[in-house]
Amino acid sequence: MKRLQRQISESTRVQNKRDEAETRWSGAETAWDAVTLVLAYDPEIGEPLNEAGTLRTFVLQGARSNDMPDIVVIYEDRNPTIEVIDVKYKDAGQYVRQVH
Repeated sequence: MKRLQRQISESTRVQNKRDEAETRWSGAETAWDAVTLVLAYDPEIGEPLNEAGTLRTFVLQGARSNDMPDIVVIYEDRNPTIEVIDVKYKDAGQYVRQVH
């Protein structure tokens, strides 16, 4: 079963943080593309921050080898749109294996 792709929208604040990150990390744009792709196809991937589960946080682990930062995203599911409310970039940390 194929999931429908959601539209991603972001505030000016998020866009400014993205622009700033791209001047610091050469892999920031690639990391952001990965975040938006994941959210567009799986908006429930993040941890819920409210009881309804519409406000969520998601962390993309970056890669030091590719100068890709970790990205922490806070977003709201406003079906059919995902609104990215805030984003934080930081140097990629030690890889932690996720067990599902």
